[in-house]
Amino acid sequence: MTQCESILAWLEAGNSLTKAQAFSMGWGLSLNSRVAELREQGHDIVCDTEKINGKTVYFYRLNSMVAYG
Repeated sequence: MTQCESILAWLEAGNSLTKAQAFSMGWGLSLNSRVAELREQGHDIVCDTEKINGKTVYFYRLNSMVAYG
């Protein structure tokens, strides 16, 4: 399974993902690049930010908004 496939499976399970989590799971430090690749494939991945101990942490997740109409 590629890094992109692993990351997508993680996000599809309803989890968010930070760069530190991706690194600890063995997916390297290139989370931004993998997310860009997944977006190019058409996946709607959004990034939320949160201040934790004075540092900005980026949380990637699949956009769960569903269009009705």
